[in-house]
This record gives sequence, structure tokens and C-alpha cells, in this order.
Amino acid sequence: TSNPFADADAVAIDAADFSEGGLPMTSFVRPAKLFTAESSIIRAIAARLLPASHARIVEAVVHQIRSGGACERALP
Repeated sequence: TSNPFADADAVAIDAADFSEGGLPMTSFVRPAKLFTAESSIIRAIAARLLPASHARIVEAVVHQIRSGGACERALP
């Protein structure tokens, strides 16, 4: 997303984070807002993250899981 939505856990990614391709503006990965997408709905690969940028995002997701942040909010 191009808006952090006041999400303190959002991870900013910009042109310097990509090894190939990119996004038109600084965007934000929201580690507490994950979903599963069927591969058949993906039309093309827009970009590839640098390994360090990928690791930073994975670390943020792991932090959410370990802290229970995303899981606890999803439960009724």
C-alpha cells in the first residue's frame, strides 16, 4: 500500500529496496495484514526485493507472530 494507515509496524519500501523493477512510489508493507493469494490470480511480477529488504520484512512479520499482535487481534 502507498499509505501506512497510521500502522506503527508498517515497513516502508522504496526504489532502493529493489533489485529488479519497482513500484511507482514509496509503499508500505503491513506485517499484521497478511493474506493468502491463489497463484492463478497473479498476472505478473512487478519487482524483486533485495535480500536485505526481504529479510527486513520477514523479520517484521516474525515479530508480529511472536508478539501475538496479529494473531490476538484476529481472534473473536
